[in-house]
Amino acid sequence: MERESLSPSEFRRGRETLFKFTFFNVLSFLLISSNIIILYALKLGASSFFIGMLSSFLQISYLFMLAGRFLIKRMGAVRLMGTFWLLRYLVMLPIFVTPLLYHRGYAFHALFILAIVVFGFNVSRGIAITSWNPIMGELAGKKDRGSFLAKIQLITHLVTILASIGIAFFIGKDAPPERFTLFIGIGILSGFIACHYISRLPEPVESSRGIGERFTRSIVESLKDKSFLKFIVFFFTSSLSLAMLTPFVIVFFKNVYGNTDSDIIIFTIAGGFGALSMALINGFMIDRVGSKPFILMYSVLTAAVTIPLIIAPSYTNREFQLIFAALIFFFVSMGNNGLFNTSQVYFYSFIKPEERLNLGIIYFLAMGVSGTIGSILGGSILEVLQTHIEGPAGTLEGAFPFQMYFAIILVLFVINSLIILSLKDTGLYTVRDALSIIFSPRDLRAIGLLNRLDKSKSIAEERSIIHALGNSGSVVTREELLSRLKSPSFVIRTEALTALHGIPIDGRIEKVLISEVKNHQFTTGYIAAELIGEKRIFSAIKPLRLAMFSNDYFLAGKAMVALAKLEDRESIGDIISIIEKTTNPRLIIHGAWALQIFRHRESIPVLVKKMERKTAPFLRDEIILSIAGILDIFDKFYPYYTRFLESAHEGIGLLEDLVREKLSSEKGEEKTDRDSSLTKLLELLEHLRRGSGAFSAGVISLFDELVKSNSSLNFLRFFYGGLKNDSIARLERFRFLIAFICIELPSKSSIY
Repeated sequence: MERESLSPSEFRRGRETLFKFTFFNVLSFLLISSNIIILYALKLGASSFFIGMLSSFLQISYLFMLAGRFLIKRMGAVRLMGTFWLLRYLVMLPIFVTPLLYHRGYAFHALFILAIVVFGFNVSRGIAITSWNPIMGELAGKKDRGSFLAKIQLITHLVTILASIGIAFFIGKDAPPERFTLFIGIGILSGFIACHYISRLPEPVESSRGIGERFTRSIVESLKDKSFLKFIVFFFTSSLSLAMLTPFVIVFFKNVYGNTDSDIIIFTIAGGFGALSMALINGFMIDRVGSKPFILMYSVLTAAVTIPLIIAPSYTNREFQLIFAALIFFFVSMGNNGLFNTSQVYFYSFIKPEERLNLGIIYFLAMGVSGTIGSILGGSILEVLQTHIEGPAGTLEGAFPFQMYFAIILVLFVINSLIILSLKDTGLYTVRDALSIIFSPRDLRAIGLLNRLDKSKSIAEERSIIHALGNSGSVVTREELLSRLKSPSFVIRTEALTALHGIPIDGRIEKVLISEVKNHQFTTGYIAAELIGEKRIFSAIKPLRLAMFSNDYFLAGKAMVALAKLEDRESIGDIISIIEKTTNPRLIIHGAWALQIFRHRESIPVLVKKMERKTAPFLRDEIILSIAGILDIFDKFYPYYTRFLESAHEGIGLLEDLVREKLSSEKGEEKTDRDSSLTKLLELLEHLRRGSGAFSAGVISLFDELVKSNSSLNFLRFFYGGLKNDSIARLERFRFLIAFICIELPSKSSIY
């Protein structure tokens, strides 16, 4: 049977090996390529055009992936990469003769050999890197792809910072050519160690299915996809803009501000911290938010950092100039690395595993062609500007050509940002929503909890974090909470459902909650029913109507309340019927609660009848409070009722005080029927205090008078059954409710 993917152990070991490879490969790159080679070329007397050409070799190398595509069929991904990664270091060995040629006056020949070896180094790299996307895509996985790639960046830039500090210490202000070749020699040795780890990487399984596909057909089909085509256009413009910007920032600070080689290395360290910041930001949240918003953010950041370069302020204080340059390198590196890292995350999320090889070649070719054009074009434009344009008076000497040059790059980045907006969304959020998440402290705290959840090692810890997620109120928790509803643990599923109370609901959650009500009786269905009512999910009305008759009393009770919150008045009859027939306290309480929400006064006789002596006291309390709620006097009644339960004598005394207060407030006015009823009520309260049976008869008489004088009080007749039923009329709690109703007669407007 054909394998579908790497085994968990292969996957884990592959990632660990890739981390080790990254460490030595980055160290090698720093000492062979990067700024060292540019500084060395400048030391040998290279022009801006030569620097641009040298920088372009890195981009040209991607064209040789076409040869790698041919060879990978025969050699496999890992063997191809290992062979040509080793070859690229062997090609660099002739560089050790260039200092000798330079000292003997053959600077041109030294630069020529430098160009040849750097070109050969990058050609070998281009063939080898054909294997990179299949290998990296396999080990990146799916769920934590962004954080894994960010961890690669984290290692990369930590090594960059530490190595750059060492280089800055040893390079000095004006290092001789031999010192540069010493660094390059150490870089070659590190590269040989990196090659050892390549051979230990697992051969990709998912990506290998694309090796047999015809390259041209795969490319043609992909380019028909408008979404993929937009991505390639964006990636082309990004690489072009960055190739025109990054290498010439070094030239700008050396030529305009006169910074030394050691200064540039220090600036590189600052750039390393910028890239490190990017890796930490991406690792923290890119998997939660999606890559497109970060692509836009880094594009805008890089555009913004060109503005101070265009201004090119003059400094009389060297320390301020160094701080200015360090900040520029920090943000240029952050934007540069951020764009490439997030583009790679976007690319892997956009394509199928079997497309990684062929589309990966297109990915790198776009980078290579655009980078080549950008480097050569940038060097050519800058040289033309430096040759033919002089700056106006008052500007820094030699700065004006650079100012114009960086203004061109700013326009390119603005155009690039507009292209990004048209890219297909691959994450869960739109750019606007994602940016609001990125800058929201609440959502950032939630993302921190989600990252902790991924590392939880016990059910207790997992449950605690899920509970905290529910309290966060953040939309970014939705996906993880939904996934936890598939947990085999009832405790975790319950906690996840409960946590949904605190976050906004979308269509997917609505479907999940309805499914819970339909399919999870006796477990979590009742929690879902409660949440449906709270969030007012009207599409769940039909399932809730069925759930009212479930044998799961928890679910049936919550379903009745949820229907009331959804204002489904058609269900009132069934709720009343359930209350009449059941002896289950939970169903009675929830049914009464539902009728209270409906403010359904016609159901009062049914609730009153449920207060017969065989009913438990706690259940009578619930019914009495629901009746008060139906009459819309709950808030006024509750404190009096709780005081009555503590002391019947004090509770009745409070009612007497309330009646006298109302009579006193009408003193001096023309006596009304209301005064008369309140006066009679004082007499009735005395009967209530003594427990006299005259209370019920007196209340019925009073009710008759009130209904006769005001037809809107017809609802008072709903209590006649209880007042005439001796087993109910003798209940002190019921009579206290009746007395309070007489004092606080509900208005007609509260009927529904």
